[in-house]
Amino acid sequence: MERIEKHEIYRLIEERVEAIKNKDIDKATENYSTDVILFDIIGSLQQTGVEDLKDRLSEWLESLAVIEDYEIVNVEIQCSESVGYCSCFNHLSAVTTNKSRVDLWWRETAGYSKTANGWKITHVHNSVPFDEESGGALINLKPG
Repeated sequence: MERIEKHEIYRLIEERVEAIKNKDIDKATENYSTDVILFDIIGSLQQTGVEDLKDRLSEWLESLAVIEDYEIVNVEIQCSESVGYCSCFNHLSAVTTNKSRVDLWWRETAGYSKTANGWKITHVHNSVPFDEESGGALINLKPG
């Protein structure tokens, strides 16, 4: 059973990748719980609810003129029949609306709960490491 559950969660991740590439906010957020808790790289320490997530995602995608690539790699899923989590690396290669290049890797951990409507993401934590000396984000790191 665990193998089936992992496969379902992995399929949701693949669908989210395609939705982001297509800038489809509704599709990208359809598997989030309505009261999802988001710890994001940008903005406040915490956002709550799928509507906040949609607003944040809309703002982010509107800032990108061209998404050259978006991928989620090194996916590790652990789950039971009703609860799971996934850790992975996300990568974006894009050009912003002001013509700046973006080539960014970040870490993500997502918590999942199985509901009557399938798996829903209930918690997401995105992060990048920081340099202790400067206090600045280390955004040029790559996995491996």
